[in-house]
Amino acid sequence: MIYLNTHNYSQEYTDGFIDQYNLIEETIIFVYSISIFYYSVYIIFTYKKELLFILNFDNLNWIKFFLFFSMGLVLLWIIALYKSHELAKFNPSEYYDPIRISISILIYWLGYHGTNQLRFVNSRIFIRNQIRSQINVNQSVKIRNEDNRDDNKQQAHFIEIDSYINNTKKFTDAKLSLESLAEELKISTSFLSSIINKGNKTSFTDYINDYRVNQAKELLKDVEYANYKILSIGLESGFNSKSTFYSAFKKHTGITPVQYKKSVLNFDEQ
Repeated sequence: MIYLNTHNYSQEYTDGFIDQYNLIEETIIFVYSISIFYYSVYIIFTYKKELLFILNFDNLNWIKFFLFFSMGLVLLWIIALYKSHELAKFNPSEYYDPIRISISILIYWLGYHGTNQLRFVNSRIFIRNQIRSQINVNQSVKIRNEDNRDDNKQQAHFIEIDSYINNTKKFTDAKLSLESLAEELKISTSFLSSIINKGNKTSFTDYINDYRVNQAKELLKDVEYANYKILSIGLESGFNSKSTFYSAFKKHTGITPVQYKKSVLNFDEQ
Protein backbone atom coordinates (compact mmCIF):
# COMPACT_ATOMS: atom_id res chain seq x y z
CA MET A 1 0.00 0.00 0.00
CA ILE A 2 2.82 2.34 0.97
CA TYR A 3 4.63 1.33 -2.24
CA LEU A 4 1.57 2.13 -4.39
CA ASN A 5 1.06 5.54 -2.75
CA THR A 6 4.76 6.34 -3.11
CA HIS A 7 4.74 5.13 -6.71
CA ASN A 8 1.67 7.25 -7.57
CA TYR A 9 3.19 10.31 -5.89
CA SER A 10 6.47 9.77 -7.75
CA GLN A 11 4.62 9.36 -11.05
CA GLU A 12 2.56 12.51 -10.46
CA TYR A 13 5.70 14.42 -9.49
CA THR A 14 7.49 13.21 -12.63
CA ASP A 15 4.54 14.05 -14.86
CA GLY A 16 4.22 17.48 -13.28
CA PHE A 17 7.93 18.14 -13.72
CA ILE A 18 7.79 17.10 -17.37
CA ASP A 19 4.75 19.30 -17.96
CA GLN A 20 6.51 22.27 -16.36
CA TYR A 21 9.67 21.61 -18.35
CA ASN A 22 7.73 21.38 -21.61
CA LEU A 23 5.92 24.60 -20.80
CA ILE A 24 9.13 26.48 -20.02
CA GLU A 25 10.87 25.07 -23.09
CA GLU A 26 7.99 26.00 -25.37
CA THR A 27 7.81 29.51 -23.91
CA ILE A 28 11.52 30.04 -24.56
CA ILE A 29 11.16 28.71 -28.12
CA PHE A 30 8.14 30.95 -28.66
CA VAL A 31 9.96 34.08 -27.46
CA TYR A 32 12.97 33.25 -29.66
CA SER A 33 10.76 32.51 -32.69
CA ILE A 34 8.69 35.68 -32.28
CA SER A 35 11.91 37.71 -32.06
CA ILE A 36 13.19 36.23 -35.32
CA PHE A 37 9.78 36.77 -36.92
CA TYR A 38 9.65 40.42 -35.81
CA TYR A 39 13.18 41.03 -37.08
CA SER A 40 12.30 39.49 -40.46
CA VAL A 41 9.22 41.69 -40.79
CA TYR A 42 11.28 44.72 -39.77
CA ILE A 43 13.90 44.03 -42.46
CA ILE A 44 11.40 43.35 -45.27
CA PHE A 45 9.23 46.40 -44.61
CA THR A 46 11.86 48.88 -43.41
CA TYR A 47 15.26 48.30 -45.02
CA LYS A 48 14.22 49.05 -48.60
CA LYS A 49 17.53 50.66 -49.50
CA GLU A 50 19.48 47.67 -48.26
CA LEU A 51 17.19 45.38 -50.28
CA LEU A 52 17.51 47.47 -53.45
CA PHE A 53 19.57 44.86 -55.33
CA ILE A 54 17.07 42.11 -54.49
CA LEU A 55 14.12 44.35 -55.35
CA ASN A 56 15.58 44.81 -58.84
CA PHE A 57 14.81 41.14 -59.47
CA ASP A 58 12.10 40.20 -56.97
CA ASN A 59 9.25 42.29 -55.51
CA LEU A 60 9.23 40.05 -52.39
CA ASN A 61 5.42 39.82 -52.37
CA TRP A 62 5.72 36.05 -51.94
CA ILE A 63 7.80 36.57 -48.78
CA LYS A 64 5.26 39.10 -47.48
CA PHE A 65 2.53 36.50 -48.02
CA PHE A 66 4.64 34.00 -46.09
CA LEU A 67 5.03 36.47 -43.20
CA PHE A 68 1.30 37.26 -43.05
CA PHE A 69 0.46 33.54 -43.06
CA SER A 70 3.04 32.98 -40.33
CA MET A 71 1.44 35.76 -38.31
CA GLY A 72 -1.76 33.70 -38.18
CA LEU A 73 0.20 30.70 -36.91
CA VAL A 74 1.83 32.87 -34.25
CA LEU A 75 -1.60 34.01 -33.01
CA LEU A 76 -2.75 30.40 -32.86
CA TRP A 77 0.42 29.52 -30.96
CA ILE A 78 -0.25 32.32 -28.45
CA ILE A 79 -3.74 30.93 -27.83
CA ALA A 80 -2.33 27.42 -27.31
CA LEU A 81 0.23 28.71 -24.81
CA TYR A 82 -2.41 30.69 -22.95
CA LYS A 83 -4.72 27.69 -22.73
CA SER A 84 -1.89 25.47 -21.47
CA HIS A 85 -1.20 27.97 -18.68
CA GLU A 86 -4.82 28.59 -17.69
CA LEU A 87 -6.57 25.26 -18.09
CA ALA A 88 -5.99 22.29 -15.82
CA LYS A 89 -7.52 19.89 -18.33
CA PHE A 90 -5.83 20.99 -21.51
CA ASN A 91 -6.02 18.95 -24.71
CA PRO A 92 -2.86 19.90 -26.64
CA SER A 93 -3.86 18.13 -29.86
CA GLU A 94 -6.87 20.43 -30.19
CA TYR A 95 -4.58 23.42 -30.66
CA TYR A 96 -1.22 22.04 -31.70
CA ASP A 97 -2.34 19.66 -34.44
CA PRO A 98 -3.68 22.49 -36.65
CA ILE A 99 -0.42 24.37 -36.03
CA ARG A 100 1.71 21.36 -37.01
CA ILE A 101 -0.35 20.75 -40.17
CA SER A 102 -0.21 24.42 -41.15
CA ILE A 103 3.55 24.59 -40.57
CA SER A 104 4.05 21.49 -42.73
CA ILE A 105 2.02 23.04 -45.56
CA LEU A 106 3.90 26.32 -45.18
CA ILE A 107 7.30 24.60 -45.32
CA TYR A 108 6.38 22.67 -48.49
CA TRP A 109 4.97 25.83 -50.11
CA LEU A 110 8.05 27.84 -49.14
CA GLY A 111 10.39 25.18 -50.51
CA TYR A 112 8.48 24.90 -53.79
CA HIS A 113 8.08 28.64 -54.30
CA GLY A 114 11.61 29.42 -53.13
CA THR A 115 13.11 26.94 -55.60
CA ASN A 116 11.07 28.36 -58.48
CA GLN A 117 11.91 31.90 -57.44
CA LEU A 118 15.62 31.09 -57.35
CA ARG A 119 15.50 29.76 -60.92
CA PHE A 120 13.48 32.81 -61.95
CA VAL A 121 15.98 35.25 -60.39
CA ASN A 122 18.98 33.40 -61.85
CA SER A 123 17.48 33.55 -65.33
CA ARG A 124 16.84 37.28 -64.94
CA ILE A 125 20.43 37.86 -63.80
CA PHE A 126 21.75 36.00 -66.85
CA ILE A 127 19.49 37.92 -69.26
CA ARG A 128 20.37 41.25 -67.63
CA ASN A 129 24.10 40.56 -67.93
CA GLN A 130 23.66 39.68 -71.59
CA ILE A 131 21.80 42.93 -72.26
CA ARG A 132 24.29 45.00 -70.28
CA SER A 133 27.16 43.58 -72.33
CA GLN A 134 25.70 45.48 -75.31
CA ILE A 135 25.59 48.87 -73.54
CA ASN A 136 27.72 51.76 -74.79
CA VAL A 137 28.74 53.45 -71.54
CA ASN A 138 30.40 56.38 -73.33
CA GLN A 139 27.20 57.56 -75.03
CA SER A 140 26.05 61.03 -73.96
CA VAL A 141 23.56 63.71 -74.97
CA LYS A 142 24.22 67.47 -75.03
CA ILE A 143 21.24 69.73 -75.68
CA ARG A 144 22.17 73.32 -74.88
CA ASN A 145 19.38 75.45 -76.28
CA GLU A 146 15.84 74.63 -75.14
CA ASP A 147 14.45 77.86 -76.52
CA ASN A 148 15.01 76.74 -80.09
CA ARG A 149 11.78 74.97 -81.11
CA ASP A 150 12.69 74.70 -84.78
CA ASP A 151 11.46 71.37 -86.23
CA ASN A 152 14.80 70.55 -87.81
CA LYS A 153 16.61 71.20 -84.54
CA GLN A 154 14.12 69.08 -82.62
CA GLN A 155 14.49 66.26 -85.14
CA ALA A 156 18.26 66.40 -84.62
CA HIS A 157 17.68 66.34 -80.85
CA PHE A 158 15.40 63.33 -81.23
CA ILE A 159 18.01 61.41 -83.25
CA GLU A 160 20.58 62.15 -80.55
CA ILE A 161 18.27 61.13 -77.68
CA ASP A 162 17.04 58.06 -79.56
CA SER A 163 20.62 56.93 -80.13
CA TYR A 164 21.37 57.46 -76.44
CA ILE A 165 18.35 55.43 -75.27
CA ASN A 166 19.14 52.64 -77.72
CA ASN A 167 22.89 52.41 -77.09
CA THR A 168 22.67 52.66 -73.30
CA LYS A 169 19.58 50.38 -73.11
CA LYS A 170 17.85 52.96 -70.90
CA PHE A 171 14.50 51.41 -71.80
CA THR A 172 15.38 48.27 -69.80
CA ASP A 173 15.08 50.33 -66.61
CA ALA A 174 11.55 49.63 -65.35
CA LYS A 175 11.62 52.88 -63.35
CA LEU A 176 12.41 55.03 -66.38
CA SER A 177 9.98 57.93 -66.77
CA LEU A 178 9.72 61.16 -68.73
CA GLU A 179 10.71 63.05 -65.58
CA SER A 180 13.73 60.91 -64.71
CA LEU A 181 15.06 60.97 -68.28
CA ALA A 182 14.57 64.74 -68.54
CA GLU A 183 16.43 65.20 -65.28
CA GLU A 184 19.26 62.98 -66.53
CA LEU A 185 19.49 64.93 -69.81
CA LYS A 186 19.21 68.25 -67.92
CA ILE A 187 16.24 69.49 -69.92
CA SER A 188 12.62 70.17 -69.00
CA THR A 189 9.99 67.44 -69.20
CA SER A 190 7.86 69.54 -71.55
CA PHE A 191 10.78 70.00 -73.97
CA LEU A 192 11.63 66.29 -73.90
CA SER A 193 7.99 65.38 -74.43
CA SER A 194 7.85 67.74 -77.40
CA ILE A 195 10.98 66.18 -78.93
CA ILE A 196 9.59 62.65 -78.56
CA ASN A 197 6.13 63.58 -79.87
CA LYS A 198 7.49 65.34 -82.96
CA GLY A 199 10.35 62.94 -83.60
CA ASN A 200 8.51 59.65 -83.17
CA LYS A 201 4.89 60.78 -83.64
CA THR A 202 3.88 59.05 -80.43
CA SER A 203 3.82 59.45 -76.66
CA PHE A 204 6.84 58.83 -74.44
CA THR A 205 5.27 55.69 -72.96
CA ASP A 206 4.54 54.13 -76.36
CA TYR A 207 7.98 55.13 -77.61
CA ILE A 208 9.78 53.41 -74.72
CA ASN A 209 7.45 50.40 -74.78
CA ASP A 210 8.20 49.96 -78.49
CA TYR A 211 11.87 49.55 -77.60
CA ARG A 212 10.99 47.14 -74.80
CA VAL A 213 8.77 45.03 -77.04
CA ASN A 214 11.49 44.86 -79.71
CA GLN A 215 14.00 43.79 -77.05
CA ALA A 216 11.61 41.10 -75.83
CA LYS A 217 11.04 39.91 -79.41
CA GLU A 218 14.78 39.54 -79.95
CA LEU A 219 15.09 37.39 -76.83
CA LEU A 220 11.94 35.35 -77.49
CA LYS A 221 13.10 34.28 -80.95
CA ASP A 222 16.62 33.44 -79.75
CA VAL A 223 16.92 29.67 -79.21
CA GLU A 224 19.44 30.36 -76.43
CA TYR A 225 16.54 31.66 -74.32
CA ALA A 226 14.00 29.02 -75.38
CA ASN A 227 13.91 27.46 -71.89
CA TYR A 228 13.72 30.75 -70.03
CA LYS A 229 10.46 31.98 -68.58
CA ILE A 230 8.70 34.50 -70.78
CA LEU A 231 8.04 36.73 -67.77
CA SER A 232 11.80 36.86 -67.05
CA ILE A 233 12.36 38.14 -70.59
CA GLY A 234 9.59 40.72 -70.26
CA LEU A 235 10.82 42.09 -66.95
CA GLU A 236 14.42 42.30 -68.12
CA SER A 237 13.26 44.12 -71.25
CA GLY A 238 12.04 46.91 -68.98
CA PHE A 239 8.44 46.09 -68.10
CA ASN A 240 7.53 46.25 -64.41
CA SER A 241 4.83 43.55 -64.35
CA LYS A 242 3.37 40.68 -66.33
CA SER A 243 0.17 42.60 -67.11
CA THR A 244 1.95 45.66 -68.57
CA PHE A 245 4.28 43.38 -70.57
CA TYR A 246 1.47 41.35 -72.14
CA SER A 247 -0.69 44.43 -72.73
CA ALA A 248 2.09 46.43 -74.44
CA PHE A 249 3.31 43.42 -76.43
CA LYS A 250 -0.15 42.69 -77.83
CA LYS A 251 -0.71 46.39 -78.57
CA HIS A 252 2.51 46.59 -80.60
CA THR A 253 2.40 43.16 -82.29
CA GLY A 254 -1.25 42.06 -82.23
CA ILE A 255 -0.39 38.78 -80.47
CA THR A 256 0.72 37.68 -76.99
CA PRO A 257 4.36 36.90 -76.10
CA VAL A 258 3.46 33.21 -75.84
CA GLN A 259 1.96 33.16 -79.34
CA TYR A 260 4.94 35.07 -80.73
CA LYS A 261 7.44 32.68 -79.16
CA LYS A 262 5.61 29.62 -80.51
CA SER A 263 5.33 31.10 -83.99
CA VAL A 264 8.99 32.12 -84.37
CA LEU A 265 10.47 28.99 -82.79
CA ASN A 266 8.23 26.66 -84.78
CA PHE A 267 9.14 28.54 -87.93
CA ASP A 268 12.85 28.14 -87.18
CA GLU A 269 12.41 24.41 -86.65
CA GLN A 270 10.71 23.91 -90.05
